[in-house]
Amino acid sequence: MLYVTSDHHLNHTNIITYTRRPFKSVEHMNMELVRRWNNMVSDGDIVLHMGDFSFNHKEHTHRFWREQLNGEIVFLQGNHDSHTDAPIQSLIFKYGGIDWYCSHYPERRYKHNLCGHVHDLWKIQRKGRDIIVNCSVDVWDYAPVSMETVLGAVRSP
Repeated sequence: MLYVTSDHHLNHTNIITYTRRPFKSVEHMNMELVRRWNNMVSDGDIVLHMGDFSFNHKEHTHRFWREQLNGEIVFLQGNHDSHTDAPIQSLIFKYGGIDWYCSHYPERRYKHNLCGHVHDLWKIQRKGRDIIVNCSVDVWDYAPVSMETVLGAVRSP
């Protein structure tokens, strides 16, 4: 199965206040994000992470968190990621008969865009036939979301 997600901000204490996350501490947030990820994603699944994975730019921190999570992860670079953590800035893939442009930032120049960065501001934006899907954990119950769920959400009025 294919999942998308973004903006975990593991180890980022201030993100709890900034996005009004329902966690008591950064440790509580980290544990809960890992638990919810692993409850959703199995080892054979693929997860596209749209950036801002962890808040420490040290390689060992990124590797530590990656080793806690199920699935194969493709990391795109966010504004809080270092180049070595996520060297891919964007990609395009086809799913459900739709070409999806993926990047950390919302992009209006593509018809179907999966992004992060905007946290809890909105889940789906439509402008004419163009659709932007916010993949942030802040709008998808703090877990990766399947592309099947995304397709269902964008196909409903």
